Amino acid sequence: MLLDWVVLTVDVLVPIVELLIVSIVGINLFIKEKHQAIGIFVFVAFVWMSSIATKGASLLLESTPLLIMSELFQLGYMFAIVYLIDVMGRESMDMRKVSIMLILGTAFAALMIVSYYGVELGIVSSEGALLLASVGTIFDALVTLLIGLVWLFFNARIHWNAPNSLKPYSGAALVIAMVTGLGPMILLIIGSLLDTLLTGIPFTATVLMFEAVIVHVTGAVVIGFIWIYKISLLYILPYKAFRLTIIETKGGLPLYTHIWNRREGMADDALFSGMLQGIGMILKETMDKGNVREIILDEATLILQYNEQYSIACMLVTTRSSQWLKRSLAYFVDEFIAEFADHLVSPSEIWRFKSASELVTECFPFVVEY
Repeated sequence: MLLDWVVLTVDVLVPIVELLIVSIVGINLFIKEKHQAIGIFVFVAFVWMSSIATKGASLLLESTPLLIMSELFQLGYMFAIVYLIDVMGRESMDMRKVSIMLILGTAFAALMIVSYYGVELGIVSSEGALLLASVGTIFDALVTLLIGLVWLFFNARIHWNAPNSLKPYSGAALVIAMVTGLGPMILLIIGSLLDTLLTGIPFTATVLMFEAVIVHVTGAVVIGFIWIYKISLLYILPYKAFRLTIIETKGGLPLYTHIWNRREGMADDALFSGMLQGIGMILKETMDKGNVREIILDEATLILQYNEQYSIACMLVTTRSSQWLKRSLAYFVDEFIAEFADHLVSPSEIWRFKSASELVTECFPFVVEY
């Protein structure tokens, strides 16, 4: 009995310590750089820790309320994983997924409560409660497997879209997701089913489940550290930035251009700036509603930031608009003016602005180079 307690305690503490370490590192990075995906990843880690801790405590103390609480934390963890994947993939949560998960989560919670307390309340018989518990376990196992498959597919998408410079890191994350994701998920499901359906070996099944959790958590933690080390991996799926151009608005002179994606064909700087200036002047004069802030094309979006005092416009070409890109663009314009204010009085000597590349690295560290 003592050995059982020691084994189970170790199996609970190991994944909690791992998640705690990556959470501390993630919180530090989030405070410094405010990456939304890192903040959500830390939230996932805390919910996951809560689920593991309450599950272990419920087994050690033989507490039904703690067991139900652990199942609710498990639902919260799955919801947070889907939220993380959506934010990294599109910078927003699909409300249809939210609705489906709320419905399924409510149904699962009700099922668990009835299976544990239904006999005492006179709602179901003992046989009915056992059947409901089995159905709930199978449902939980299937959802767990689905989350594992989604996690694997998500890492595969990142690797597929990553530039060659990031392929080694995205490839490592994909292999880790495959080895420590699906394998332990299957063990977790087997252990969960054995624990529910075969009452003769409950502790063996429990140990199997927690050791599968250790492997799965270890893989997720390593992937988290890969993301933290190569933060650009978090921004591969939401959008691709093509180019950044600063234009002197009085004469349409392109002062500086930075290109991230050289795979895409781009127009000449002078032609491009002239086109942009012409569109802006026509719309401003005919509609009298201020400057153009965004132009949406079929396969690209132009985000613009102006400074009337220094007569410059900064334009970012990307596959889609993003609040993170807009904030970074505004920050870049402020830093550019602070750095080159003296040269903007007579901006004809455009060679003076070449050092703006350092500002691009500072203001857009997350944008992927292709």
